[in-house]
Amino acid sequence: MSPFLLAGLLACGTESPPQAPSSAGVSLWSEFETLDEVEAALDTLSRHGLALNRSVVLGELDADDLERFLRAAERKGVPVRLWPELSPEEGRWPSVATRHSFIPFAEDLMALVRERDLPVDTIYIDLEPPLTRGLELQRALEEPGANPITVLTQYFEGKVADPDFEAARADYAALAEAAHSEGFKIHLTTLPFILDDFADGDPTIQRAMESPVSGIAWDECSFQVYTTLLSGLLGLPLGPDLVYSYGRTTVELFGEKAALDLGTFLGKPDTFSGTAGYEDPSQLEADVRAAVAAGIPPERLHIFSLEGLISRPDPDPWFNWDLNNPSPPPTSATTTAVREFLSSLDRAYP
Repeated sequence: MSPFLLAGLLACGTESPPQAPSSAGVSLWSEFETLDEVEAALDTLSRHGLALNRSVVLGELDADDLERFLRAAERKGVPVRLWPELSPEEGRWPSVATRHSFIPFAEDLMALVRERDLPVDTIYIDLEPPLTRGLELQRALEEPGANPITVLTQYFEGKVADPDFEAARADYAALAEAAHSEGFKIHLTTLPFILDDFADGDPTIQRAMESPVSGIAWDECSFQVYTTLLSGLLGLPLGPDLVYSYGRTTVELFGEKAALDLGTFLGKPDTFSGTAGYEDPSQLEADVRAAVAAGIPPERLHIFSLEGLISRPDPDPWFNWDLNNPSPPPTSATTTAVREFLSSLDRAYP
């Protein structure tokens, strides 16, 4: 054997295997894009090892189109989880008030997956107040001279005594049990403020947010720490330290089920805060590093949303992260004040 051939063989034998992208396992929420737009992004998602949490809206579901898309994603190696939602007129998100419309839809969606043997094993339940309530809060915060503390206190007072809350908790617990019996994982995503609800043993904030979280057998519990949206909505400078703070609490409360939603990564201003989300890849990377430093692995991070990827001619720089030895960001007085205020609201009501 020639020495040149031997050297070549030895060199091939010592090559390191290709490294997985730093974003491998992270998922993107997909809510408003058409299935054709999402399908066109599958190669990019696959290249970065990204998964997809895809919205399916009651009244807009075309079973054949959904199956075609899911088969295409499977061929590209892009995992897809389904995220059932209601129409805006019906409240958009599952909650205490909307459960009678939402739960049958979620059950029908799981039945469709099983009937057609679709490549889906996870259903996301996005517990939030109905859309009309969220828009009312937005308008109140946007009033000239509005005090966020006063507005949020009044918002709480309107719902903390909801007599239907416990019945709703039982209904969602039954949905989770039914999903498990059919072989599905049932994942929660909800507002971050609920993490401030667990210290005193009563569900004050869960009641106010119309979102029964505790006492349900979730397989993953994710909280929407959207720093750009919250900064715009509250008029406060919030950043990676908020992600780290809520991330630590999520891990302490939920252990291996802990997850976080990060954002926003958009192509236009969002409905609630009027901000267009991250303006630079370094902002997203800083939030990702803060979450990982808090103990959330990349495969339990979810970014809102796919819109930010498909609206950019070159999205690749947004997903090249340095996740080696991330350290906690410095804690700001703003993050401390926000969390102390929410804890005080929790303690103020039974």
